Amino acid sequence: MSENPRNERTNPPTRFLRLPEVMARTGLSRSTIYVRLAEGRFPRPVALGGRAVGWIEAEVDEWVRERIAESRLEGERAGERGEGARRVPQTGRPAAEAGPGPGARAPPRRPGSAPRRSAPGPPRPPRPRPTPRPARPGRPAGGSAPLPAARRSC
Repeated sequence: MSENPRNERTNPPTRFLRLPEVMARTGLSRSTIYVRLAEGRFPRPVALGGRAVGWIEAEVDEWVRERIAESRLEGERAGERGEGARRVPQTGRPAAEAGPGPGARAPPRRPGSAPRRSAPGPPRPPRPRPTPRPARPGRPAGGSAPLPAARRSC
């Protein structure tokens, strides 16, 4: 028998998560995960061989728990300052994302942007054709040299 048996409760086996599983557990997109990696705000993956990488399950789970704790802490701080939670309208989206209701005006135009046309205007005149180039010495004026005798078709 081995002298140091593995206790599954105190020392669980290391498991690697591939990118789709990391995305599912964190709710982040692939690009967001790699942006946060570059910023040092996400656990680093481990090279598994070839071009394959995986994240250590325990590190990803801890990162998720830290985000939850930070979120709860920010919510408690907001309550201490007297700020209420963000109102959620009947649409199920937070008020900032809800958008205009029925009958609302269109948002103002950005400065420098052209107004939208309600109907197409008159047709534009055709573009002038480019003028042909003058012939260079030793070449015909048509723009392409005649084919050599071997390439002519009968």
